[in-house]
Formats: sequence, structure tokens, C-alpha cells
Amino acid sequence: MWRAVVTQPLDRTCELPQLGELDSDKGEFWRTNVFQIANSGDNLSAFESNRLFFNAGEGKKFFDVSFDSGVNIDSDSRSVVATDFNNDRKPDLLVASVGGGPLRLFQNTVENDNRFIQFDVEAKAGSNIGTRLIIHTETHAIYRDLFPHNGCMGQAPIDRTVGIPAGVKITSISIRWPDGTTQTVSNNLDAESISIQQK
Repeated sequence: MWRAVVTQPLDRTCELPQLGELDSDKGEFWRTNVFQIANSGDNLSAFESNRLFFNAGEGKKFFDVSFDSGVNIDSDSRSVVATDFNNDRKPDLLVASVGGGPLRLFQNTVENDNRFIQFDVEAKAGSNIGTRLIIHTETHAIYRDLFPHNGCMGQAPIDRTVGIPAGVKITSISIRWPDGTTQTVSNNLDAESISIQQK
């Protein structure tokens, strides 16, 4: 037999006793109320830095560009949203930190010869969330599921931009709509913006 246990969510008055000895020489501390940590002057992650890695190709080699990009800010960052803020079809980063402070926008200024295609899809009824695009090229397939990207305390809009490597030709696009029906598009594949309506 199951028993329902009801708790008060986010009880900001809750007190938790210290569980054992602390080594204050190593920076260990305990607060009986976790919601008072910020008021006590302590910081749970003051010595962590933000990291950003650059994909050097095919997802097999990454370079740490945290310093060069400026994302290793002196802040207790918790939320990041990756989306295109300046309409250049490259993902930018919006970073928020605990304890207030400014939102920080890091614009993607990397130059390359890749194509960035914006897809505008329209389902017959309901939402486009859950639509799957499969972009078939001469060398490989690129999969893109259309849904909002959620992170800790942040949500990005549905990303409808797909990067195509320089010199790679798209041969067709397969679409699986949220209702399970499929469709294939094989014309107008060189455009920077491709609109697809469910048939």
C-alpha cells in the first residue's frame, strides 16, 4: 500500500543540522538554511569558471576558447541560452548569473564558408514541436528535431537553423511531422531560407 507524503515545496524556513565535522582550512562550510547562503557571504561555486569549446570539425576535436571568447567571466553563471540574437544565422550565447548582475550576450563572430539555412515549417494543425528534419547531403545526413532547448533556468526558442559545410550539396530533405506523416522535398535546396508546409 502506498502512502502519500505531502511536503511544502521550497520551504525557505527549513533548517538542516550539520552532519559532521568540517575542515574550515579547506574552505568547507555549512549553513543550516541553504536559502541563506547568499546572505552569509559564502559562494558555492566562486572558483569555477565558464568554459566554451570550439568544434574543430566533425565533433572529434575541440579547443578550449574560454579566454579568447571572453566567456570565462568572474561571475556565478547558471543559465545559458544558445540562439541567434543578431539574425546572422550563427548561435550566440546569453548568460545569466546567480545573485543578479547583468545578462551577458556573447555574439558569435567566427567566420567560415559554411552555409546556414533557416527552415520555416508549418504543420497542418497544431504545433511544429516534434517535427524532425533530415537533411540529406552527398556525404552524410543532418538530423534536426524541432523543440525548445531547455537548460538550468533558461529556455531557447526552437532552433530552425542548420549549418551545411562549405562545398556540400543538399540532395533532399525528409520531414517527419508530429502526427507521424512523412514528406520529402527535393527542390529549392540552394536557398538560404526554405519554407515547407505539410501536405
